[in-house]
Amino acid sequence: MNPLAQGICQGIRLAYSGTVLDWAEANVRFPASDRASRFDRTVAPWMNEPLLAATDDETTQLFIRAATGAGKTTYMETLACFIVAQKPGPTLFVGQTDDMVKDWTESRLLPIFRECEPVHSLFPEDRHALRKTTILFPHMVLFAGGANITNLQEKSMRYCIGDEVWRWKNGMIRELKARHHDRWNRKTILVSQGWDSTHESSEEWESGTREVYGWECPACKHWQRYLFDAITWDNDAKDEKGVWLWDRLQDSIRLTCENCKAEYRDNASERRTLAGTASYRPLNPHPVRGVRSFEIPAYAVWWIPWFSLVREFLEANEAKHSGNTDPLRQFIQKRKAQVWVEEVTSDMPEIACADYSKSEYVEGQKLDGEVHRFMAVDKQRDHFWCVVRAFRADGSSRLLHESRPLTWETLDAISAQYGVPARCNVVDAGYDTPVVYEQCARRGWTASHGSGQDGFWHQAQERRVRRFVSKIEAAQAGSHGLKAAYFFFANEGVKDKLSALRQVETAVAWEVPRDVSDEYRKQMLSEIKKDVINAKTKQVEQRWVRISGKPNHLWDCECIALAAAMLAGVLPTGDV
Repeated sequence: MNPLAQGICQGIRLAYSGTVLDWAEANVRFPASDRASRFDRTVAPWMNEPLLAATDDETTQLFIRAATGAGKTTYMETLACFIVAQKPGPTLFVGQTDDMVKDWTESRLLPIFRECEPVHSLFPEDRHALRKTTILFPHMVLFAGGANITNLQEKSMRYCIGDEVWRWKNGMIRELKARHHDRWNRKTILVSQGWDSTHESSEEWESGTREVYGWECPACKHWQRYLFDAITWDNDAKDEKGVWLWDRLQDSIRLTCENCKAEYRDNASERRTLAGTASYRPLNPHPVRGVRSFEIPAYAVWWIPWFSLVREFLEANEAKHSGNTDPLRQFIQKRKAQVWVEEVTSDMPEIACADYSKSEYVEGQKLDGEVHRFMAVDKQRDHFWCVVRAFRADGSSRLLHESRPLTWETLDAISAQYGVPARCNVVDAGYDTPVVYEQCARRGWTASHGSGQDGFWHQAQERRVRRFVSKIEAAQAGSHGLKAAYFFFANEGVKDKLSALRQVETAVAWEVPRDVSDEYRKQMLSEIKKDVINAKTKQVEQRWVRISGKPNHLWDCECIALAAAMLAGVLPTGDV
């Protein structure tokens, strides 16, 4: 044959006409696997539909939320082989850290590539083009790296694949998706266990089809979702002291059909039989077009005994009763493959209202004995939160106003309405510091910073003392020679003081009007004090933390007002 013709024949092949499952069964091998040495669609059937979705022409994004041990990594390795051999395009694999991704590519991905003949035949001849984190194939490039801004910048990718995204910082998924540069044939593939309710993964998963995995009862042919509540056991399998008798418990475990009440025993044969009947059903009737999401809990994975899951659950609940919710969190995220919602409530008392209303002070009326009033402001990206609080000489105070203004001009109007002196308008500068400094400088207002320090040194007569508030300093603001006044305050100390004033019976009255908003009531119960580990000293210490999912802006405003009152000498400055 003519060499040119021979080269054309070798270089041009007809597109594969089968599915990714057909191709993988013929070509993909797993040299390090203990369960199966080659791809077999019957081994982990819950991964078949996600594989088909990742290789069709309609799906642009898919999210697999699966239990640990369900085969998520094997899924990505199988897909990688198919991409390189059959549907090539620039590909980016992103894991938690660079080191973890290097270990994966070296110990798992590259050996699988070498065992897959269609992929191995495409390996670059130049050994420098084959590295742990970059493979320069003749027809495409494959990158692999950790979830950091460096790896998620500049590169333009057709396939963006994120592994265990629950570990990523919020914002990294958005950066990953931006790497597509609006390609028409893009594919975003996200893989993870469950996560905390505040993680950005929730929005991505909820926007898709939310397909749940279910089994068909062999007795009545009724389809039902895999649910942990369908697994039953003998609650009396305990000794006289109430200690679990694990062997008796293990023998009692069953999965019960919700329709006909047929029971299935906890052994590999019956679990695998049920897995062979299983399929997905979508829960979201209105997903974003082209976005699919899948959920696979551990009790749908036939090689995981239900007994091991029941035992984990029982031990996690015992730990919860002792005050440790971490094992239960891990069970929900890692085993149920679901979202953990922090079940925490504040131990502070509900807001006790005094006998007055906000309407009594809307024209700037003074309290009897008032010496200072402050407007405290918490700035957000496109709005503010603020309170106006007036103080008497004895440190007692009243809340006069609380709201969510949208503009600096609205803040000007509130300050003027309540007659707050310019320097007594205090704005948190922790967010958008340059803008806050310039706006405060233009108005003669004061900027503030909450600090993790325990206190600040002051010279008091002949001795130095530490207080919860710093001295007022000045900083350059803008480009017109303006100076902004600012101070720091000790977050922990001021919050302790606010918590003490919040108690119903205190020597100094900290008053709230009877018509205070529901939002204010909620936000004043948004933080709790709990044990945390100091990152530097590794010692356990008590710190104020926000309760997951609860906004704390008005709580922050009250802290700023309290710090301002300390700075003005109305309240004790908390010498430490």
